[in-house]
Formats: sequence, structure tokens, C-alpha cells
Amino acid sequence: MAVDRVGKIYTGGSDGTLRIWNLEAKREPKIIEIHSSEMLQMKLSEKNRFIATSSMANELVINDFTGIKIVMSTREEGRVNAI
Repeated sequence: MAVDRVGKIYTGGSDGTLRIWNLEAKREPKIIEIHSSEMLQMKLSEKNRFIATSSMANELVINDFTGIKIVMSTREEGRVNAI
């Protein structure tokens, strides 16, 4: 889970999706399919432009929130333990 400076909450699911909750809007979260397996970790960049996530499938993905696109994706040998 991560929280940005404007109050949005980011959660990762066992289905590999990222959910972005906007509590002020009081609606269902935006759901983005990122990984093929359970998401393990996430880290927002300082200005909330990028989010890095890792998964049980040894994937590391960096997304750019200006257009919700994958900037980088890699499959590592062994588990990605830190972002």
C-alpha cells in the first residue's frame, strides 16, 4: 500500500492488479492490470509520477502515471526483494 500527497491510496492485489482509491470521489477504485501474479511491493516516486511494483513472478514494473503506461518491465532471476 502507498499513499500519495493528494490523498490517493494505492493497493496491490493477489490478482496482480493495482487499485487507485480516491476517497474524496467516493467511487470504485481505478483498476490497472500490471502483473501476472500476486503483487508484493510498491513504491511511489517523490512527485507521484511513477510507481514501481514487484510480483511473485519475479517481475519488476515501473508505470508512468501521466499516461498509465509501462515505462520498464523486467523478469529477474530469483525474487525481487526490494524496490
